[in-house]
Amino acid sequence: MRVDYALGQRQHRIDCLFDGGAGLIGVRLDHKAVSGGALFMLKKYYLETFDSEANDPALVR
Repeated sequence: MRVDYALGQRQHRIDCLFDGGAGLIGVRLDHKAVSGGALFMLKKYYLETFDSEANDPALVR
């Protein structure tokens, strides 16, 4: 998945990379890979928490 956005006059890009089961396996910010430790922290302390699931727009009824 790719997200393009701007902060002021500066353009940015986020690429999220997924495996075949839709598990997040990588993130690139402005074409630079996020470290393995940062990816682990994102998954462990946000994406795999109740807050993440509760805020998922796909689950809003």
